[in-house]
Amino acid sequence: GGFKSWVRQWPNEFWGELVQRLNRDGVTVLFSGAKSDWELNQEIIDALPPGASARNAAGEYTLPQSVRLLREAAAVVSVNTGTMHLAAAAGGAVIGLNGPTSTARSAATNPPRREPWRCCGS
Repeated sequence: GGFKSWVRQWPNEFWGELVQRLNRDGVTVLFSGAKSDWELNQEIIDALPPGASARNAAGEYTLPQSVRLLREAAAVVSVNTGTMHLAAAAGGAVIGLNGPTSTARSAATNPPRREPWRCCGS
């Protein structure tokens, strides 16, 4: 969820590359969020490279179900949204994509706090 701000979005082609790599490693990818995120999730899924697959689960889970899913996932990759912070609070393994926002101000925090991973030109 949380796609309301274009600043927080990650380019669709990056999601496509990530999904493709995860699928190659046998990982099932699920795009979550509120019902209002369904269209954007589907846009990303429709643009996936050949052979890549993911499921659009926007709006399918209650809050308690979401917390359990986020806690038990092998990893949660999220732009800087409530989902990212909820996953961290639930004790999930979180990779937060903060884009141009400050990780000092907006990073997901859950003990033990790790240093932000720098990539993609930073």
